[in-house]
Amino acid sequence: MIFDYLSTCDILHGFLKLSTYINSIVLNYNHYQINFRSILKYDFDLICQHIRPNKMVSLILSDGIDTPHRSDVFLSLFKLEEFYLTLQCLTLQDINNQSMELIINHLDKFNNLSSLTILNNNLIPSSILKNLFTRLIRLNISCEWFFYNITLMHQLKYLTITNRCTFNQLEHIIHHIPNLISLNICLERENRATIQGITSNLTRLVLNISIFQMNTIHMKDLLCCFPYLIYFEVECRSDLDLCDGHEWERFIIEKLSRLKTFYFKFQLKSTIILNAIAIQNILHSYSSSYWLNEKHWFIAIEWNQKLIYSVPRFSCESADSNFRPPFHCTTLNKSIFYDHINALAVWEQTEYQFLNVKELWLIDDPLTINLELIIDLNRIERLIFVSSKIDFSSNILIDLINKMKNLISI
Repeated sequence: MIFDYLSTCDILHGFLKLSTYINSIVLNYNHYQINFRSILKYDFDLICQHIRPNKMVSLILSDGIDTPHRSDVFLSLFKLEEFYLTLQCLTLQDINNQSMELIINHLDKFNNLSSLTILNNNLIPSSILKNLFTRLIRLNISCEWFFYNITLMHQLKYLTITNRCTFNQLEHIIHHIPNLISLNICLERENRATIQGITSNLTRLVLNISIFQMNTIHMKDLLCCFPYLIYFEVECRSDLDLCDGHEWERFIIEKLSRLKTFYFKFQLKSTIILNAIAIQNILHSYSSSYWLNEKHWFIAIEWNQKLIYSVPRFSCESADSNFRPPFHCTTLNKSIFYDHINALAVWEQTEYQFLNVKELWLIDDPLTINLELIIDLNRIERLIFVSSKIDFSSNILIDLINKMKNLISI
């Protein structure tokens, strides 16, 4: 059904009140995924007026800076009992303590809830969460919330820990979640920098180890615990030996033979000197047929920042009119760098195209720029003017905005 590909706001704005028949379809559609994060008050009120809880399968509730006290309003309009049978995915972000406690006390009665995300700094102790954890499939939660309620979780498949854990806590995760297949975690060193004697069935691992230095020995010891990985992504501060493409190639072939996707971002120590020869040696190690032809894994080096990273995964996402791709990289396809930009500041015409920009900053007079040669106006969601020099008629502004079919804010 077409509604499966549209947001709730798009459905209500586009189809509601077209006819009695269409209204019936809109109001009886039972797979609404409600996102109240950064939502306009008008849209919030519209959803609450027309969509019943038993038609919602996913709910994101937030008391963020731009949606203060929204959870109080929502809970005053609906009874939590109305969500017991249908809600499958729930996200609670920056919820005030009173609302959070009320929701948590009902969570164990949400019979079909399989995915839970809690992005809250304040810990609210509750035995209900421990019971709920045993039947969840997806969980996104802070380290404190998780380990306060840790228990044996046979159903859990996907886990994201939103703040730092120790290697000792990582071992606890592996022991308590035997069927885990995806883990996203940030690690701190404490007294050791690896785990040993454990084998996990993880197929997807996302690691952030950016607060301490990793070397090849520690990284290999850690990864040997995950021989079934298909997807591996890592950000870390690293010694130079960790940046050797030849060594990675040998290790992956021998120990991670199932790996299909490998993304990394290595921040070298400030004391490491990257001269022209060192840069060429690193590039050469990632230029084998294995990297370029078999795996299609490409890298770039920014020697002034001492960064070595996978492209386009860790390429720049924001740029200006002067943006140019990294000079040192293993791909000849420069468009992947331009296509990765989602926020662009423009003050002059450029010959390059940025086709995936969602946030556009116009510096000085936009009338001197043919924007349609640079960006896809239909993709723009946020438009920002930066200059006191901007002086043009409202008709010109309206014409520009009308070309931005997905514009949300100015």
